[in-house]
Amino acid sequence: MAERSLIPFGKGQPGGQFSFPLSSFPYYARTVNQELQATGLPKNYTFTGFVPGYPLQASELNEVQERFFLNQTLTTTMMSNWGGLVAPDADVSGPGWGDVTAPGACPVSPTTGVRGSFSSGVIEVDPGWFLVTLPDDVGGGLKQWVYFEGTGDFGTYRYEGINSGSAVGFSVTKQYFLANENVEGFEFDPDLADNSSLEGTPPLGAVRVKLVLTPVVFGTSTNTASTNDRTRVSAICSPNNDQTIRFINNYLVDTA
Repeated sequence: MAERSLIPFGKGQPGGQFSFPLSSFPYYARTVNQELQATGLPKNYTFTGFVPGYPLQASELNEVQERFFLNQTLTTTMMSNWGGLVAPDADVSGPGWGDVTAPGACPVSPTTGVRGSFSSGVIEVDPGWFLVTLPDDVGGGLKQWVYFEGTGDFGTYRYEGINSGSAVGFSVTKQYFLANENVEGFEFDPDLADNSSLEGTPPLGAVRVKLVLTPVVFGTSTNTASTNDRTRVSAICSPNNDQTIRFINNYLVDTA
């Protein structure tokens, strides 16, 4: 599998290693292993659910801390990348757009990862982090960082046949994961088992909530699922009547 970009996290040098402060012995937080492996798919575990009556692992509490600072790092990096940007021909608002009536998906940077061609009706989106507004039935308008995997081996996704007035983005669904098999309503992830070296069947621990991004278009497209319900599209950008493609905050998207 090809290596994916981990920016703003990752190795300072090619071939180097990195970890978070609570990744190693004796803390064993799993955030780096779950989300930041250059050649592995991110799990996109965004919430850790503690169920009354279930055992609590110390590493799960450490994971909550690491996820907090992972999200904080992405947010402050986004603000730095988008800060001070202006468009000479349009009013531009800040990043982090969207609410439950018109959800959004904002990339960490406006200058990398998203490109478009109005004349060709094509918008390209690379794998990377997006601040996604969660629809009512998934997260009630909360904004959460989620990694978009792209296509295949971390390839660029192409929205094609996009017309003025459409908006491209993601539909968002959620799944619940446990370390134990055959629990109704939950997916199985053996990597969530108690990592304190206890023998026997691991007890039921904390639940992880995975967010899944699927490309979708508000309007029409020749290769992507479409919907006429704007509340179901966490939108990145849109072709406009002035024959430009702009992010939802009106900043101009780079040309493909």
